[in-house]
Amino acid sequence: MAPRPTPAEPDRSALEIVAHGLLEDTAVVGTAVAMLVDQWEELEPALRQRLLKMILEHNAHVTWVLDALARGVPLERLRAVPEDDAFTLGD
Repeated sequence: MAPRPTPAEPDRSALEIVAHGLLEDTAVVGTAVAMLVDQWEELEPALRQRLLKMILEHNAHVTWVLDALARGVPLERLRAVPEDDAFTLGD
């Protein structure tokens, strides 16, 4: 069995999961912004609104995770619940 990480040494798998989630969020935001910049005139207003909402939602998740980390929440406790719900800390 692998040794347990010390408080100064975060669980590598938890770090990878959190980092992957943040990378996904930034990829979605970047793609949505690029679409809006490059195709604004061609996009239907409803699609523009959906893209802007998507940007806000993914930005909120990044902010939530970074805020939790800044407050010292252990990586192992960070998890996002399904998209329909608010973000929460795992038990």
